[in-house]
Amino acid sequence: MKTRHYRIAAVTVLAAILAGCALLAAGASRTPVTPEELREQAAEAERQDRTQQLHDLSARQQRQKLLQQLEQTQETLHDLLETAQSLSSRMDALLDSDEGKRLAADPSLFTTFCHLYGEPHVSIDQIAVMANDVADLVQRLKVADDGPDVGLPLNQQAIQQAENFASLSRNWSAVLGESISTLNDIVHQAPTDPNVSQAKTLRQAIDADIARAHLLRSQAQIVGEARASDETSETLTSAYYKAALVMANARATLAERRNQILIEKMQDEMTAREEEHNRQLLQNEEEHRRRFYEADKRLKDALAEIEELKKRDQTQRVIRAAQVETEMQTQLDAAEKERLKALAKSLEVQTLLGPLFADGTWQPRQPIGVYETGPLSLSRLAAYGVMQRSMTGLIRLLDVMTHPADERRPRMGYPRTFQLLSVSQEDDLRKAHAYLLELAPTLVELKLLAP
Repeated sequence: MKTRHYRIAAVTVLAAILAGCALLAAGASRTPVTPEELREQAAEAERQDRTQQLHDLSARQQRQKLLQQLEQTQETLHDLLETAQSLSSRMDALLDSDEGKRLAADPSLFTTFCHLYGEPHVSIDQIAVMANDVADLVQRLKVADDGPDVGLPLNQQAIQQAENFASLSRNWSAVLGESISTLNDIVHQAPTDPNVSQAKTLRQAIDADIARAHLLRSQAQIVGEARASDETSETLTSAYYKAALVMANARATLAERRNQILIEKMQDEMTAREEEHNRQLLQNEEEHRRRFYEADKRLKDALAEIEELKKRDQTQRVIRAAQVETEMQTQLDAAEKERLKALAKSLEVQTLLGPLFADGTWQPRQPIGVYETGPLSLSRLAAYGVMQRSMTGLIRLLDVMTHPADERRPRMGYPRTFQLLSVSQEDDLRKAHAYLLELAPTLVELKLLAP
């Protein structure tokens, strides 16, 4: 990466030198270029090079920082999955063990176990699904880091997703810890009667409760719905009320403690981020100072070369300068073309202009069936007024992306009336219109739009 930037810097400085030579050789009819002007041109080229390098470095550092956060979340989810599986296995073992029989003998402890076993706050499936989502986001970031759009800023949606993943994994970790602590507590509080050989197992107690509930519902149909409903509710809740109240108070206390821990952790994280930011600023300042010294040396070398070039044949310098200028322009055109292609393929453009790229048969102001299946036509969009750099163009674009006649392509979930758009929806619409105006020929070349 650094080698590429240095090569661009060298070509830029050489172009400035040769352009200065061409101006010096233009003859008496043109104003000669002064060394100060050449110095300013070379310095401006160097500043642009430094700005681009810093921009690419910042984008890469932000992406790496986000990747580190996601990898930490992956480790947390891996530990959570093992913890959840262990907790599930332990509760399954209690269903038929002597420890479970002791829990079944106490109504309050039995109720608490039923809440833990029947309604887990964090399931294994939830953890596995989020682990897959985190892995997908990590893969997309790694692909972007190695691709041509390495200098593009991070998508805010990806940043928000990473924050949500990290926050949810921390909350799940606290909830699982609470469940394990609760299970340990009720096992410890279970009666210590050693004679449990004839006692019911947890599985038998749970099955008995289910059978009793079914029986009460059947009686409700015979005795009368209103009366039986009261009896059923009273029977099912009387044994669990005190235990539920105790658990509710315990959970409230634990939630308050967990929130305090989360607040303290967030404060520590903010302090660490501020320290890292200050350290990075100092490091960047030192790097800028070093590059400035190097640029000054290259500038002096360039001025010395200019003096040498003045002594050479004038015609040869003009031809060489013209060749270099042509080659530079070709390279710049190719680089700009690649930049536009990378931008067209970026996630933001694909998201904002996706309804235009999808296959369908509808075209603006054309009967369905006239065009073959494919993306929307740029010429039809232009004829409809979408390509106007005005409010009319914005309104036309909103109409195309929400038109009800286009049944095959996905529709934007926006109101069809511009005045009803929210602030964020209007900002996205304006951004989509700007991208369409800038990338129109490139989108046709990439076959994302029809001609």
